[in-house]
Formats: sequence, C-alpha cells, structure tokens
Amino acid sequence: MRRPEIQPLFDAVRRRLWSRQFVAAARLALWAGAGLALVAAAAHLVLRPVSIDALLALLALPWLALLARAGWRRPPDAACALWADRHLGGASAYTTLMELDAMPQGASGAPARQRLEAWVAGRIPQSLAQMTAHRETPYLSRPLVAMLVCAALAAFVLALPGPAPAPARPAATADAAAAAEHPPLL
Repeated sequence: MRRPEIQPLFDAVRRRLWSRQFVAAARLALWAGAGLALVAAAAHLVLRPVSIDALLALLALPWLALLARAGWRRPPDAACALWADRHLGGASAYTTLMELDAMPQGASGAPARQRLEAWVAGRIPQSLAQMTAHRETPYLSRPLVAMLVCAALAAFVLALPGPAPAPARPAATADAAAAAEHPPLL
C-alpha cells in the first residue's frame, strides 16, 4: 500500500510490531540462556569441565540467532493493516482499503471506495493517538530473574573442579586384573 495519508500509521504500527518481535526474541533468549546455563553446569559436574568462556559463547548463540531473526522479519503492510484493524478500531477498513488498492480501478464501486477513503482519513489521527497513548509492558522480569539465578548457579558450579578422571592403573596390575577376568582355557 503506497497511500501517503496511511503510511505514517503503518510506520508506527510496524515499529510496534517490530519491537514486539524483539521483546519476544529477548524473552526466548533469556529462557534459552537459563536452560543452557543449567545444562553447562550439569555437564561440568558429570561429563567434563566446562570453562566460563565456553559458557559465555554458548549463551551468546541464542541471543545472536533470535535477535537476527527478529530483525530480519520486517512486518509487511498487510500485517500492519490487520493489527490496526484489530487494535485501533479500524473495523477492517485498513485491510479493505489495502485490498482495494491492489485491485484494478474499475473493479470496485467508486462511491463506496470514496466513503471508505474518507472514513479512513478521518480515523487516522485517532488511531495514531491511540498508538501513542498505549504503552506495552515487555514482561521480561521472570525470564531475566530465571536467567540470573541459573547463571549464578552455573558460575558457582563451574568454579568447582570438574569430575576427577579415573585413576590410571599400573601396567602390572592391569595385566593381573585381565588375567583374573579371563583365565586361560586348557
């Protein structure tokens, strides 16, 4: 849709949708980081020592992937129109007008289209005012606290020595043990 009178509203809605994508990506990265910190701590205790640098590199992976994905997915005009219809009292006018713009000029009734354009033009200032009046809460506190607790636990566990390797048996003892396990057949 390339209507100059609607484009400021769609730009504001696009910024809102994009910020929602980034908040959702941050929330998911925080939960993933909490889980990865616990997995690293368990691996350090059971399998082999894990360094703090390896943990930090592992924690950076979901952040990079999820934030890049959120930045790559630019909300299209259709999504902006649908969101404006649903949340800003558009009553399907923004989506309908966008669909009418995609049709050839002779395909729609001129009087109905003019009334729709006039209604949308009168509704845009109210919709923009609604956008600025309503602030959204990101709800990042729970995953952030979970991430901090799990990271603190992982840092504590990673400071401990890793699992002790099995003691090496001397060669003479190993030969005697093997002979005891498998006596020669006569």
